[in-house]
Amino acid sequence: SGGVQGAENFAVKDTISDPETMRRAICLLLLFVSVLGSELSDLNDELRALEKELGSQRSILKAQQSRFEGLQSTERRLQSTYITQATLTAKVSSLESTFAGFYGALDSAWLCLCGALVMFMHAGFAML
Repeated sequence: SGGVQGAENFAVKDTISDPETMRRAICLLLLFVSVLGSELSDLNDELRALEKELGSQRSILKAQQSRFEGLQSTERRLQSTYITQATLTAKVSSLESTFAGFYGALDSAWLCLCGALVMFMHAGFAML
C-alpha cells in the first residue's frame, strides 16, 4: 500500500506542475473570487440597509419609551370643577323633553311598520 500512496503523490505533483492546469485553477479561483466579491458587496449593501433600519427603529423605541415614562409620571386627578344641583336638574329636564319627542316619533314609526307587516300577512293568508 506504500507504493500506491507514492503514486498518488507523484500524480498530484505532476498535475500541479502542469502549466495548463495551473492556468485553469487560477482562472477558476479568479472566477470564484469575482462571484464571491459581487455577492459580498450585495450582502454588505443589505447589511448597511439593515443597520440603518435598526438605528431608526432604536430611535423610535427611545421616543416611545420616553413618552411612556412621561405618561407614567403624571398623576391622575379627579375632575376639579363640579356642577350644582340646580344645573344638573335643568340639564336633566331639557334632556327629558328632547327624548319625549323622540320616543313619540319612534312609537309612531313602529306602529306604521307593524301595520304594513299586518297587511302583507293578510295578503299571504289570502293566497293560501
